[in-house]
Amino acid sequence: MLKDVNPPPRLYAIPENCKLDNPKFIAKKAKEGKKIFNNKKLANCVACHNAPGSINAGDIGPDLTGYMNGLFKAKDLRGQKKTIDWIYQRIADYRVQVPKEMRDPKSPKFVPYYNIMTVNLTTRALNYDQVCALTAFLMTLK
Repeated sequence: MLKDVNPPPRLYAIPENCKLDNPKFIAKKAKEGKKIFNNKKLANCVACHNAPGSINAGDIGPDLTGYMNGLFKAKDLRGQKKTIDWIYQRIADYRVQVPKEMRDPKSPKFVPYYNIMTVNLTTRALNYDQVCALTAFLMTLK
């Protein structure tokens, strides 16, 4: 049973080869990211989220249509401004972004549904390049 327990949360930096400050790189990588987003055998983002062009999208997570002009502009759980690093981390291992009191079942501030997104990079469900591609895809949703 221990093999089914997720490793502890991990903080990630965007790798140097993931050029999310380059519009041409983003446009190219976003096409790959859209395929990963909709791949039910890989990331399966579409099981919970909707985005333009998605088929049979879920509605458990937020709709990501217009992400950069909507959800991205909202402050994070700590009340801070979101950044591109924030998006990358959110996909890689969102757990480090959830304040401890919100993830501790013994805390009066515990919110169970903040603990349902998949942990992609820490568990090796996705690799760095795939997380980069998904981040680029979200950055194109305006």
